[in-house]
Amino acid sequence: MKNNQVKSSSKVFLFRRNQLLYITVALLCPVLFFSQCSDDYEEEFDVEEYYPGTYDDMNYESWIAMYGGLYDEEFEGIIATDDECFLVAGGSDSHTGWDDMDGSLVKVDFHGNIVWSKAYGLDKDDMFIDVEKTNDGNYIAAGWTKSFGEGNADFWLVKIDNSGNVLWQKSIGGSRDEQAWSVAVGSDGSLLLCGGTRSFGAGKSDIWLVKLSSGGDIQWQKSYGGSDEDAPPGDYEEYVARAFFDGDGQIGFSASSYSFGNGKGDVLVARANALDGEVVWSKSYGGSAEDNTWDFIKLEGDSYLLPCWTEDLDLGMAFNWIVNIAKEDGSILWQQRFGNPDYWSEPLGAAALSSGGAVLACYYEKSNSDWYTVIAKIDNTGTLAWSNEIKYGTLDWPNAAVETQDGTIGIAGVATTDDLQQELAIFHLNAEGETGSNCDILSAINYTPNDPGIEPVSVSLEVSSTDASPEPTECEVIDISIGRNYLCYK
Repeated sequence: MKNNQVKSSSKVFLFRRNQLLYITVALLCPVLFFSQCSDDYEEEFDVEEYYPGTYDDMNYESWIAMYGGLYDEEFEGIIATDDECFLVAGGSDSHTGWDDMDGSLVKVDFHGNIVWSKAYGLDKDDMFIDVEKTNDGNYIAAGWTKSFGEGNADFWLVKIDNSGNVLWQKSIGGSRDEQAWSVAVGSDGSLLLCGGTRSFGAGKSDIWLVKLSSGGDIQWQKSYGGSDEDAPPGDYEEYVARAFFDGDGQIGFSASSYSFGNGKGDVLVARANALDGEVVWSKSYGGSAEDNTWDFIKLEGDSYLLPCWTEDLDLGMAFNWIVNIAKEDGSILWQQRFGNPDYWSEPLGAAALSSGGAVLACYYEKSNSDWYTVIAKIDNTGTLAWSNEIKYGTLDWPNAAVETQDGTIGIAGVATTDDLQQELAIFHLNAEGETGSNCDILSAINYTPNDPGIEPVSVSLEVSSTDASPEPTECEVIDISIGRNYLCYK
């Protein structure tokens, strides 16, 4: 899924695997392939057979575990809930037999025990990317839907209670493609959706912000971009753009951009007024080659953290590039680049720490069939405090991180088996990024960060008001059976 602009992606492997298994299953079910295979799936899949002991309650403090069904899971977001659980958001086709992917939410407690797991969708592909707690103690999940809406894919917003029951749901979009990649909740309960759009804007694709009331009514909506691709979808149609309320009545947002910058692609960051979406400042960040981002967060204090990757043309590799940005004017407070010159590396997610700095969820590729997860802590001065690599499957990558109430760390990502089946990976690590026990899949990895000396460039965005209308959706909600396999624990 990652690195959709330049290098190979897990979706390449998934596509090849799906081709093979599509043919295999089609031969087994030549008459009723789309209906009968999918309908029989729940009866055929015995969770205990695939994951022995999966329902035994455990009391582990820290752990690394895989969760999944017979087919594929891909999860993109994670939060820590008030009742000491992790709620992860993504997509699953384990209950559909690959007929389509549904949005999926899985809740596990801090010991790794499954509380509930549900799928949300209808007859086409639907996906959750992000989830956040609302001010009334419920949750809001955001992503995109092809089952509902105006175009090929639309923003999708689903509010649920603590048990996963739907309170309300809406799609928002135009005649073409929209994907929401983040949802934020304001102090007044308002909601902020951010993603990419092809239906609106100045260029081929633009960043799209939609601000709504706590009940899902639109307050304002605007597109931001230039003449080329902003929040570019790339080869795998992922319109990545992230936004948040920054605590001062303003909004920070970011996406990759081909409209602005120094090189083949740079990272666009802007600050806007939360009341009307008017831009306060906007800048591009990047060098002479390709630069890209998957996440964007607010740190404790008065700054933003931009986890990027930056390409080195001489080496033909990418490095983790972490940029601390002053929210008042977009100036760089510090920046650090680190990685292995022999391997392609990217930071895929980050979470602010209450002690200052952030935990980084990264990965690197030893080859197209050998990927490693790296979890690291960078402090509020840009010092890399620690970094650990974790190898638990064939292709491993983390997508999101969160700090819990007691200062431990939660990670959500993807693990692939030897036959390239994708499973949900969840880690609950201590504050040093470890399980606190002997764990032969986790080890320290050393980096020597350096300052690449890149300077931001002020840019002028084209901002347009858009006129999408939210539409109620009626997704089916299905309780799904998933298994659990602990790889390390204490």
